[in-house]
Amino acid sequence: MKIAVQKIASFRGHSDCVYTLEAGDQPHLFFSAAGDGMVVLWDLTRPDEGQLIATLPKSVYALHRHEDSNLLIAGHNYSG
Repeated sequence: MKIAVQKIASFRGHSDCVYTLEAGDQPHLFFSAAGDGMVVLWDLTRPDEGQLIATLPKSVYALHRHEDSNLLIAGHNYSG
């Protein structure tokens, strides 16, 4: 089975590999996290305007948005 892929935008801002994406609280929003320790909120309607949410001291490998509390949980590499 073939899957059709279409590029709609480029989201630039991280200085290292992006490891994870997580949906935001609205359909056009999402978060990214990367090896640079940055967590960024993106808007599909404005791909050039990423908003830095947090900077952690090491790579961020996982994100989870807890809907009930509206918390964003990040898993990062602190000791390696």
